[in-house]
Amino acid sequence: MIKSFATFALLCAVTLAVKADPIAVPGLERFNSGNTLAVRSDWDIRDVRLGEPVVEGVKALLEQGGSLHYITGGSRSRRVKVSFSSAYQQTRLEQTVILNFDPQHGFIHNIEVHYTLASAYQDIAPLWQQVLQRARDKYGAPWSMPALDNIAPAGRNGVRLQDLIAKLPADLPYRDAVGEHFNDLIVTPRSRFQASDNGEAELISGFKRCRYWSDEKWQSLLSLCGFAPDSGNRSGQGLTLMLEDFAVAQAIQAYRPPSSDDPLNL
Repeated sequence: MIKSFATFALLCAVTLAVKADPIAVPGLERFNSGNTLAVRSDWDIRDVRLGEPVVEGVKALLEQGGSLHYITGGSRSRRVKVSFSSAYQQTRLEQTVILNFDPQHGFIHNIEVHYTLASAYQDIAPLWQQVLQRARDKYGAPWSMPALDNIAPAGRNGVRLQDLIAKLPADLPYRDAVGEHFNDLIVTPRSRFQASDNGEAELISGFKRCRYWSDEKWQSLLSLCGFAPDSGNRSGQGLTLMLEDFAVAQAIQAYRPPSSDDPLNL
């Protein structure tokens, strides 16, 4: 009798373990796991691609050892955060991956990674160089000034964002979306790209400094941004790596889930 009860309890425990969803958290369980998007980004961050269901993205990050943050907003949530913490020099490095998704179907449309040091007194410049080099290794060389000069000839102070937006090629597939992206970054008329020490194009807008990557059609945009050395609390502001894909964004807007109605049901 006792043996039979123990066997039954064990079977129940196994069944519950199989059925349990390790990422069934408020705000994500509302999405239909059968929804899939035909378009996904070629680039990824931590093996997560734009266009993926957010549940898949969270699962991939948790399998890498990330810690899931509480998801606020319930059924209106639009983002989820997963953090990674590790020792770094004499302090700790916090990497927070933010998956931004559409609230209706749960497809990821934007990925951000925030890098911050636990000590605001630790110089963040070495971390900037390390993340920049990792990005070069994975995505290739960032934009160069000669490449931008082919679009909007540089003046004495570089290529102004206003000029770059105005002179984007007419046949660029996502010209309007690219223009809107950079228009949002214009802080002053002096916002511009200028050459860095090694000839890469560096965006300067207010205190922000960024490097950019893209594919040939500028469908995908990747940026790494930090703050200028002379800005207040530069280390405390951290760094941000962000990935966007305009083809994925359009596909998400146009997505309609397959109908489950069967008018010929007999």
